Amino acid sequence: MTIAATLVKSGLAAARLPLTVAEVTLRHGAQQEEWPPSIAFDAFGATVKEVVGSIARDHTLVDEGRLTRAKVHELRRSTELETRAEVLQEHADGRLTERLEEDEARRDAAARRAEARKRTARQAKAEAKREADERLDREKQRAAKADKATKAATERRERAVRAQHTAAERNAIADEREALAAKDTVGRISDELETTRSDAPSSSSGGSGSRR
Repeated sequence: MTIAATLVKSGLAAARLPLTVAEVTLRHGAQQEEWPPSIAFDAFGATVKEVVGSIARDHTLVDEGRLTRAKVHELRRSTELETRAEVLQEHADGRLTERLEEDEARRDAAARRAEARKRTARQAKAEAKREADERLDREKQRAAKADKATKAATERRERAVRAQHTAAERNAIADEREALAAKDTVGRISDELETTRSDAPSSSSGGSGSRR
């Protein structure tokens, strides 16, 4: 290892010591090499190695600086991709949450509409049953009234027929009585005439005796 490389590495190690102590307490679970201050210091160290290596013509130090810079680039790219992935994941989670909430809202709305339709159908069915019951009651009442009227008319007709029969019978009896009375009158008159004829003197026999 060249003197330049030794000085650079020892200087970088000394300069990194406070950062190393801070890493233990402040990186909050992040990997040491992925902690942003560590990446920034490594990028600074890579630049120092490249510059000093170029001045000292220490190709090994230059290559080490380039490797460190490539590593820093990959770490930054990885961090950027991870950050982007986290952002995308958070966005996707947010969209998923929104979709789930929208789906839940649609299901709730559909359930409310279905319940409203069922309630409307139940009300319509109850209303139809009520109207049907009312119509049936009215029909029963009309039928009862019609039956009552029919019975009343039948009874009136029967009473009229009975009254007609009774009147006819009375008339027949009266006619029969009148006929009997007339017959009796005729018989009495006939008897009286016969009696009158029997009691009267014969005019023909008296006249012939005087003439002899």
